[in-house]
Amino acid sequence: MKRPPPQISVVIPARNEAALIASTVGSVLQARDRYRDGGAVEVIVVDNASDDGTADALVQHTAEDGVLVATCSPRGAARARNLGARLASGRTLVFLDADTRLPPGALVRIAELVDEQGYEAGITRLGALDGGRRARCWWAFWNAVRRLPLPRAKAMPACMFCTREAFDEFGPFDERVAIGEEWPILAGLYRARPRRFVYDQAITALSSGRRMELQHFGYTRTFARYVWAVLSFRGRVDYPDHIRHAPRDSPPLRLSEGASRTVPRTTANGERSWPGFGRWPASLGPWLGKLRMHAIEPRQAPGRPPTIAKRRRWFGPLLIGPGNLYLRLLGSGVRVLPGAEWRARERALHRALHGIELETGPRGWLILPRWPGVVLADHARSRLNPAPARLRGLGAAGRALRDLHRVEMPRTDGGCERLSHGDATLRNVLFDPGTGEARWFDFDTAHDPGLAPAWRHGDDLRALVYSAVESFADLPVALLLRTVRDAYADPGPWEQLRDRLAQGTLHRSPLHFAQACPPVGRRRELESLLLRGDWPCGSLMGDADGRSIG
Repeated sequence: MKRPPPQISVVIPARNEAALIASTVGSVLQARDRYRDGGAVEVIVVDNASDDGTADALVQHTAEDGVLVATCSPRGAARARNLGARLASGRTLVFLDADTRLPPGALVRIAELVDEQGYEAGITRLGALDGGRRARCWWAFWNAVRRLPLPRAKAMPACMFCTREAFDEFGPFDERVAIGEEWPILAGLYRARPRRFVYDQAITALSSGRRMELQHFGYTRTFARYVWAVLSFRGRVDYPDHIRHAPRDSPPLRLSEGASRTVPRTTANGERSWPGFGRWPASLGPWLGKLRMHAIEPRQAPGRPPTIAKRRRWFGPLLIGPGNLYLRLLGSGVRVLPGAEWRARERALHRALHGIELETGPRGWLILPRWPGVVLADHARSRLNPAPARLRGLGAAGRALRDLHRVEMPRTDGGCERLSHGDATLRNVLFDPGTGEARWFDFDTAHDPGLAPAWRHGDDLRALVYSAVESFADLPVALLLRTVRDAYADPGPWEQLRDRLAQGTLHRSPLHFAQACPPVGRRRELESLLLRGDWPCGSLMGDADGRSIG
């Protein structure tokens, strides 16, 4: 039986978007599933002279989900959109950028606007897919501009739609320009029939801010280009294409089937791996990492096992309040616990993990057991031990972290939550070379309780792997990553870690640099390996076994 023609055609132009196109297409397929008849939606991806395997990243979707992939050799987003429109069979055309994610209910809403309310074209709200506060302010500004009653304010084709009749009447996209190629359609219809045009704010498509984040003063420069484009036709023609993409000399990013990834946001010279903050976090972070907020005294009472007394220094309370406010503004998902809350958490965790009831002393001292072993960060830097012996400690730390994450702690509301560390660097884990045991300590930093366990556990993995790359400076990055991955085999936190890296929110703030600041080259290699997900390096640990204790 012949299927009826599609009612909606989604056209996605893509140039060198191998790492991101799968997530965009995946969002469209989710929206298609919400539509009243999923078969009435066709998805067309136009590969615009890509040389990074963009079409290969869609093999699964083309085979299983019926996604059509076309090739447009002449470069230009307008040319790719026009080709997709010629191939489309639907009465309603939806144009979506390859770095923009469609919300699940978008197609249902667009069909309602066109079929029931009679609109011929429209645009949607845009939100920040990545980039932090500046990106959110950027899109909020343009969302306000697009509400102005001016034809050229109806711009930005990251997520737009029109009927076939409107496209044939006012289109196609202007192939002479790189900015404002949508104006003939959107501005043309708004001039002719403004009541048939809609700026629908019920739909918010999330768009990437790579073009701005990959440049110094990127938001200011992009705004200036847009102003120039409005004032001069030449400003619409001259627009640098390379700013949108990853550096040419970076390793190719191959995705697992069905994966949803974007490119790591680094410049060609490797100076800015974490856009949005510039270079200063790399200087401020290590300085903050050297700041010690606790006074520590080893103690030995007659007839009792050795202990360690620990309390906050006098300046701790002065820094915690403003510091936590700053961490909240950064969206880091962690906070440093005030003194009383920190002591209560340490006592609860030692009670749950080790069956030990901690004692407290005057002036805020907390008496902790003195476990045998060495701090793993010092053990990793010691060249007196061979590489397999040092890697054994890293594997034990990974297993100890895995066991820690499987512990459930009671909440105040009567439920339970999976435990996370909050600052899982090699400075906060002890390794006993004699027994192969690893123990995590120093629980004065905690994740926000509202975050999902997979996110919190992935953040602990981030701190572990970045600090390992920093401390094991003489060992290959792939070997270190494989060692941690073999020890911590739960896939969920790894997927969260890779998703955050793909969105550019993984390891970029002063807090992250305070935890670990590996060299730029090793940092970039780590990010590339995390995104690819394949670390082809054998372990030097052999059959050695390391036991773990959270």
